[in-house]
Amino acid sequence: MAEIGNKASLTVRLGDLLLRAGIIKADDLPVGLAEAQKNELRIGEMLVLMRFMSTEDLTNALQAQTLLQNGDIDEL
Repeated sequence: MAEIGNKASLTVRLGDLLLRAGIIKADDLPVGLAEAQKNELRIGEMLVLMRFMSTEDLTNALQAQTLLQNGDIDEL
């Protein structure tokens, strides 16, 4: 992971972040990914539509993803 203060770019997949944070279950991710691809939606949108998480969970996860990718935080 990137260190705090080290603004190195870090790729953090939303699905992985949601799993690590305990927001979704491991079984939810492949189902959500398949449905998102089939319906041409982003994974976060699909997981909310499938009621695997709330819109608030999605907003918070996207903020955390941005902070991680910008190197502003190094882990959850």
